[in-house]
Amino acid sequence: MKATFDKDGLITGLYEDADAPKSAISITDTAYGKQINAHNPNGTGALQRWTGKKWVDHVSPSPSHTFSNGVWVLDFAAAQQLKAAQITKDFSYAVAQITSGYTEEEQKTWATQLAEAKAFTINNTAPTPALDAIIALSGEDKAVLTSTIIAKGEALAVASCGLLGKKRKLLADIAAATTQAALDAIVW
Repeated sequence: MKATFDKDGLITGLYEDADAPKSAISITDTAYGKQINAHNPNGTGALQRWTGKKWVDHVSPSPSHTFSNGVWVLDFAAAQQLKAAQITKDFSYAVAQITSGYTEEEQKTWATQLAEAKAFTINNTAPTPALDAIIALSGEDKAVLTSTIIAKGEALAVASCGLLGKKRKLLADIAAATTQAALDAIVW
């Protein structure tokens, strides 16, 4: 591959060796990849390459890709990191689905509500100021409220821990993967 450059050293044209003007010089894939990344720090821009049939945009798919032998390549370790990040994101989304419909402020009280509900179940004279505040305004029966809180708390713990187990298994599978095909097969 040969290239022409502007006065600042940026590529102005890429050519197959046979089609290159006399002013073009040979450029390695590594140098070309560095030029593209320097010219397009956000992964966008107008740099193009000749495919033999037409000019196509030629930008790095991600900061983790490197340019080698005329194509963008994702190092396997970087691919594993990207896959692990996606699994973590999928886990967070799944947990958010369980807790959707509840405000963040309400969720912050769940641990206190559950602790007080369990204490009340063991000893109905245990102090329960948070539950008492709820009952004072809602008019609910304390025994019914505590059993509802405990049931919902246990259901949330089981569902969340199930998702956590799935995440841990998939992250272990990612770490154990030795091929791109094996890595691609790992999905939430």
